[in-house]
Amino acid sequence: GRMPQVENKDIKVDAWSIDLDTESQNLKASDSVTTQSRSQPGSQSSGAALFDPSDIVLGRADRLEYTKSTGVGKYLGGKTQARLWQKGSRIDADVITYNDATRNLQASGRVDSTWLFNAEPAAKPAAKPAVP
Repeated sequence: GRMPQVENKDIKVDAWSIDLDTESQNLKASDSVTTQSRSQPGSQSSGAALFDPSDIVLGRADRLEYTKSTGVGKYLGGKTQARLWQKGSRIDADVITYNDATRNLQASGRVDSTWLFNAEPAAKPAAKPAVP
C-alpha cells in the first residue's frame, strides 16, 4: 500500500505511522520517516545558517517529533542514524533537533557531517598610497 503522508506549508512527512493532533498540527511519526521542510518568508533567521533558506531540507529518521508552533523537529535514529541534508551538505546523528524558523540544529550521539560553503569573493586589495 501507499505510505501515509501529512503536509502543511512548513513540512511534508511520510511514514508508516503518523499520529497528528489536528488542532495544534503537532505530530509524531515512526517507521521509515522521511521529511521535506521549507523555510517560510519572514522567518527569524539572520541568514547565517547551515542550510539555504530558499531550498528544501530533506530528512529521514526512525522517529520524528514535530511541534508546529515552534517549527522544531526532533529526528531520532534507531536501526539507522537520523539524517538531514540539502544539496551536498548533510548531517547524520543519533538525534538531530532542527528549528526551521531559525535554521539552527543540534545533533547528539554519533555525529558525522559534511558541509559545503560558498566562498565569499576575495576583497579587492586596498590601494597603496602614493609615495611623494
